[in-house]
Amino acid sequence: MKYAFGIDIGTTGIKAALVDSDGRALAYESAEQKQFFPRPGWCEQDPDEILRLSLEVFSRLLEKTGLKPSDIACIGLDHQGESCLVWEKATGRPVYPVITWQDRRMAAVSDEFGKEHGERIRELTGLRSDSYYSAWKIRWILDNIPDGQKRAQSGELLAGTLNTWLFWNYSGRKAFVTDESSSDVMMLCDPRQTGWNPWLLEKMDIPRIMLPEIVPCNSVLAETDPALFGARIPVTCSLADCSAGIVASGAVSEGDLTVTYGTGSFLHLITGGRFVVPTEGLTAACSFAMKSRKAYQLNGICYTAGSAVKWLKNGLGLIQSASETEALARSVDNSGGVHFVPALNGLATPFWDQGARGAFIGLTAASTKAHLVRAVLESCALQVANCSRIMKKVSGTEISRINAMGGMTVNSFLMQLQADLCGMEVTLPAQTEPCYGAACMAFTGITGDFRIEDLRTMNPPVRTYKPAMDRAESDRLIDGWADAVKRTLNCHPDRV
Repeated sequence: MKYAFGIDIGTTGIKAALVDSDGRALAYESAEQKQFFPRPGWCEQDPDEILRLSLEVFSRLLEKTGLKPSDIACIGLDHQGESCLVWEKATGRPVYPVITWQDRRMAAVSDEFGKEHGERIRELTGLRSDSYYSAWKIRWILDNIPDGQKRAQSGELLAGTLNTWLFWNYSGRKAFVTDESSSDVMMLCDPRQTGWNPWLLEKMDIPRIMLPEIVPCNSVLAETDPALFGARIPVTCSLADCSAGIVASGAVSEGDLTVTYGTGSFLHLITGGRFVVPTEGLTAACSFAMKSRKAYQLNGICYTAGSAVKWLKNGLGLIQSASETEALARSVDNSGGVHFVPALNGLATPFWDQGARGAFIGLTAASTKAHLVRAVLESCALQVANCSRIMKKVSGTEISRINAMGGMTVNSFLMQLQADLCGMEVTLPAQTEPCYGAACMAFTGITGDFRIEDLRTMNPPVRTYKPAMDRAESDRLIDGWADAVKRTLNCHPDRV
């Protein structure tokens, strides 16, 4: 039996899995990592802590399972996407902490840049000019360290997302690589072509010499230094975290839609080998680029989902725990005409309005706590249904089912409503952790006997929700909610 070590470098923690070649997860381990907020809107992490913790969870998993380093056939890694750093080539010392994907320090600059070049960026990259993406974070670092641009141009500095930083360290500073799902979120690539785009590099003034080589996600990206891992182990998977989640569920064919329900909701529709230039507020990227095939995806982003339930508890005091929401929602037949607009942090797809603000609309003297709670849960399903409807229209792809992942999937009221509103099955796979997907993808790099398409069988659904709502009724509900959202756009309460 062969074993793969999969590791997910998440935003608030690191989680790892040991998986055998039959797709069975033997054990999981995790570790929390710190975030630092030096100024409002800034978010940073310690890259050395991330490296140390990743090695610690590897050791703890071996101890838990009784395996030796030499028993591990391959390693797969996924990471938190856009978070990145810059370090010195000669010493390996980071010149600045990791700037995470949440960081907004370049928001005004990126928005202003987008006014002139936004359409060209969207056509080239499938993305928006937004400080969310790595290019803006690298640009800030080079502008704010001594001689940053000069040192980058001379080859003294290296830059990359967290996968590249870890591979470089895991290999004893030999491997300087990334994959396409990771390079695409840097806003420096055209997903239809492998490589860094010259026009984007010129506009962002980021030297090509400081960026890694882009290779297939299941190639041998690095070999571990025995001094760190106890053996020389091939690293044969690199993926952004959303792509690893997609692989974990086996939702890798055209028409497969994966939705992650967490703090926010994130939708990823596989469009197969077609790159669909996004419109109507969607984004697009390479989902994964293997040695044998490449798949693209359309993305929908909903900033607020689970965080709205947390607000009901901590902000309004309407509930004591998230688990109460299902019973409260079921205690009334409907929301009593109340709509909740989940714009606690502005709105993303399809509205993209940072000035929008959250609201309950349709309140009357008959409105109760149960109606408000139900309206919040309904908004979580309605925004996903609205996005999926746009995805179907823009892509021309028939969506087969929703693969649901994340903490909110324990709420059966929400999941059934999602199936009803979208008119399709919602399935919950047994294994949903991105580190599981990374481990499985790693197996494809060492053997042709392991196929990610087979994960639908290896990792079958533990529950399936079937739609039971009339299509006309679901359309009425979605349209009514979208109309409520429009009343909150461009609110900018700070200007009132």
